[in-house]
Amino acid sequence: MDESDVTQVMPPADEPAVPGEGAPDAVAEDAARGRARLPRRWLAAAVVLVMLLVAGLGVFLGMQAGGEPERVVEAGTDSEEKAGAEEVVVPDLRGMTLDRATTDAEAAGLVIGATATAIVAPSVTPAGTVLSQDPLPGAEVAAGTEISLVIAEAAAEEQPPAETSGGSSGGGTAEEQPPPAPPGDLTIDDFSKLVAKPRVIDPNFFVLQQWTTKLEHSDTALQWTSGPVDFGGGDKQIILNADGPNGYLVAVYSWDSATSTDWKMQSIIVSQPGELPYQTIFDVPASTQTFMVKSMSTAVYWTLTVQEK
Repeated sequence: MDESDVTQVMPPADEPAVPGEGAPDAVAEDAARGRARLPRRWLAAAVVLVMLLVAGLGVFLGMQAGGEPERVVEAGTDSEEKAGAEEVVVPDLRGMTLDRATTDAEAAGLVIGATATAIVAPSVTPAGTVLSQDPLPGAEVAAGTEISLVIAEAAAEEQPPAETSGGSSGGGTAEEQPPPAPPGDLTIDDFSKLVAKPRVIDPNFFVLQQWTTKLEHSDTALQWTSGPVDFGGGDKQIILNADGPNGYLVAVYSWDSATSTDWKMQSIIVSQPGELPYQTIFDVPASTQTFMVKSMSTAVYWTLTVQEK
């Protein structure tokens, strides 16, 4: 046998890749990698697009309502500044003249409003002195609030011509007689002397326009006497407040020089903290009355108001 006819079969060996061979597999791998990268690019593009849309929507909404929050904040700030600027404390004007009270009220940012007069004996309170005020001292009110005042007025006793012309008449002598001696000290038994018992009334009674204040006085004195007060034939009432420690009596008496020989008790109440007003019907005809207030303690701040319709 010829050696050239003998074919020797050898086992396969790892041969180096020949250029050009195996290309289809490489192309397939590259295509697969490209397909894997494609969704990532689309996802990134989608995220960027969503962010741009959100940013644009925010800018649009801000342009539509951009001024409203600032106006609300500014309005709130202005109201707070105004509220802080408007709150002032009412000064105590009692015991001052009207000019001094006006000066102090204006210095506090307030103004004097309506004024009324009450007849008071000059020996007790000089004419032209502020007796009471509304709002009360220490109250916090808006700047520019009006303060109503009650001012002392001297009793109309200085009339020498009437005394001279009527010197021989008994009527002139009767009008000049001094008040009787004051009542004794207050006791719990004095409650039984009243015919019309006092009752608590609405604190807003001062705003009732049908009543005219004839006399108003506040004090802590144990005893105080007013000047003569002229009344017509209308209904009358006495308002009495007694602000202080519990348990002290405060009473109001009246005296008519033409018909009375002694003081007559018209109202009596017991002091308590706060200013609860008590009303008593003042049942007298047209006359001239003098009033007296007696208190058991100077720790009680009392207010007497006499009104007529």
